[in-house]
Amino acid sequence: MRRLVIVGAGLAGHRAALEARRWDPNLEIIVVGAEAHPPYQRPPLSKGLLLGSVRPERLRLRSQPDAYEHRPNVRAVGLDLAERAVETSGGPLSFDGLIVATGADPVLPPLFAHPATRTLRTVDDALALRARITPGHRVVAIGAGFIGLELASSLLALGAAVTVVEAEERVLPRAVGPGAAAIVASWHEHHGVTLRTTASVAAMAPGGPVLADGTELPADTVLVGIGVRPAVGWVANALPSDPRLGLLADEYGTVVDGVAAAGDAATWRHPAWSAPVRSEHFETAATQGVLAARNLLCAPREAWRDVPFGWSDQHGHLIQVLGVPGADAEEERRNEHTWAYYRNGRLEGFVLLDAAEDLVDRRDELARSLGLSE
Repeated sequence: MRRLVIVGAGLAGHRAALEARRWDPNLEIIVVGAEAHPPYQRPPLSKGLLLGSVRPERLRLRSQPDAYEHRPNVRAVGLDLAERAVETSGGPLSFDGLIVATGADPVLPPLFAHPATRTLRTVDDALALRARITPGHRVVAIGAGFIGLELASSLLALGAAVTVVEAEERVLPRAVGPGAAAIVASWHEHHGVTLRTTASVAAMAPGGPVLADGTELPADTVLVGIGVRPAVGWVANALPSDPRLGLLADEYGTVVDGVAAAGDAATWRHPAWSAPVRSEHFETAATQGVLAARNLLCAPREAWRDVPFGWSDQHGHLIQVLGVPGADAEEERRNEHTWAYYRNGRLEGFVLLDAAEDLVDRRDELARSLGLSE
């Protein structure tokens, strides 16, 4: 292989480039990204960067000098597999190997078109949002998933008045069970966040969202955090994909011969589950980026076998998610900090609340249950 092209300059793309360089010192590695910034990490966007405790330059991902060529402000718009070329805003870019790591974009239905509406996905989004917030600023966050609740926590700390609207009957409706969700909701209510569950937005009035029951919520800023969609529309006609799951990769990250995908742009097969696993977490993006590059460049290939893991900070509390818990699993409370999740009698996930010291033991227990222990 002479040239590896990586589309997407986030964590997965960055780690893929570094791994490729480790295996081949002579390989030409080009990483293209739509943003103007060098590769950076995203978890602090809704926390430290928004709060002002982390400077933007501290988000940069570390790299050796000249490890790869980064081309900013370049957007991929198509793929020609026959010619082995990515069509970009800067012209066609030929490749011998390709890794798609374009991440995901926030879902923003036309309903929420309004001058006050914002989403959070980039460093520029976070800086622009922070500039809007002054004490008493009225924020309505649509969606009580992880991003909506993290934003509620950070904006409240900046002095905003925050209301969170969730169509389901509880917070984190898809990520955790009702027991863990109730504890998280209590944190937010204790700190002064107004939670409106079983409430849907019917319209956007000049002054803010209007709920289905006719209630208008005055808002200076409306934050939409109802989920993300894999950013693979530019390649959907050329590669196996799904609008919700992204590119469909095997357990090695391969989509088709010579093309791999990693991070939020993809769903990988996993030996512990019969269905493909999609994991929108920092550790998953890092690991899949490494494996995608390694499996393209050398043999024997290595399958993705990690126990999926993610975390969230809210109001000074720590939420850690292991495996695949979710609302469709049977929830069992182990103690005041730990919830276990079962499907058909098999342990498949944990949610830990302020229990960082238990993480290693619970990860090991879950790995044994899933048949991932060596």
